Amino acid sequence: MAKTKREYILATCFLSGAAAIISFISLGTQEWVTAIAISEVDDNENTFKFGLFGGIFKQLSITKAVYELTTVCAFGHNVCALLCGNNMENNLEDLYNNIPFNNSDLCSASAVSMEAPVFETTLLVRAYNEIDDMVFINAGVWVCTIFFLIISAVMGLLSAGLAIWNTATNPYQPYLSIFGLYVYNAIAFFSILSSVILWGAMFAKDLSRMIPSYKTYLEKFNTNGRASLGYSYWINLISICFYMVSICLLYIRNYLISKEPELKSVHIEDDVEPVIYLY
Repeated sequence: MAKTKREYILATCFLSGAAAIISFISLGTQEWVTAIAISEVDDNENTFKFGLFGGIFKQLSITKAVYELTTVCAFGHNVCALLCGNNMENNLEDLYNNIPFNNSDLCSASAVSMEAPVFETTLLVRAYNEIDDMVFINAGVWVCTIFFLIISAVMGLLSAGLAIWNTATNPYQPYLSIFGLYVYNAIAFFSILSSVILWGAMFAKDLSRMIPSYKTYLEKFNTNGRASLGYSYWINLISICFYMVSICLLYIRNYLISKEPELKSVHIEDDVEPVIYLY
């Protein structure tokens, strides 16, 4: 039973489990990116908030409405965008190729006023907003971000379970022992670090200039310089710290055990019958 310094193992259990929960929260919330969008019509601050699978656009210009957005990808072009309405996959292809499509395919809003939204789709203006090229979410980065987050969360839960197992037993298999805790925490650490780096780099390169949505493509809502990374992104830094601390605690535990004096075993012979030797 791994009772020596087992408080360190229990600490890694709580840290790894908490980090895994944070990863699931990050996956399910819709504030990886937030942005203020300004219309050419007025100075009202419209807001974008979106996560890995979708988001919302709260419109105050022209008419007050809230739009539910879904992340749609065209993997053949390695692009994703935040769309809504009918035929989203086909519309993404049309947007990528600058082909007009029907107004009926556009978003239906959960309006908070009685006025109907105004669309400018007849002109199909590629709303660059002083940007040379249309901006999309990189589909490869999007998939990798989700994949690494899931791997991190699974490894975190596995590490938490093994930590409890190692306080109660002393498994001899390397993948179930303290060595396994090192490995699983390291995998979780590098996975979530990869997610943070990939998404952060894409945001700095593309998303900080333009949010990929109908509203920016077709209706000239400008988000250039008004976007920022939201809490759904930043909480992953807490997970990174937790996994790092877990690995450090395991190392400290191993170091302290190595400094303890070794216990010498004393062999006591059983009493034997006295024997008289005659010479």
